[in-house]
Amino acid sequence: MFKDNFMHQIQTLSTSYFQNMGFDQETIDSLIAQGLSDLEKNVARFERELSKDSPNLKHVADVAHTIKGILGNLGLEEQAALFAKIEKLTQTNQLEEIKTLLKKI
Repeated sequence: MFKDNFMHQIQTLSTSYFQNMGFDQETIDSLIAQGLSDLEKNVARFERELSKDSPNLKHVADVAHTIKGILGNLGLEEQAALFAKIEKLTQTNQLEEIKTLLKKI
């Protein structure tokens, strides 16, 4: 579902974000490694739920919220906003719109 270069883009953008905040490279590497690890686990949960015949939109919303937070912590506000929109779409059962948004990643 997610493009292969999604994680690489996150790493590149986050590195720049943390450098601009004045973090040293060792701290940046640690923050990004933890963020990417958390993100990979939650993206896998998100994809598993959406691949079901009848996804539980409450679960989709919960994981989207978690992903939104991780992306925000990594300084990726634009990507976080996408997951905020997905979270909101779950409230009105707009599964097809969610899947359309995910194609943009």
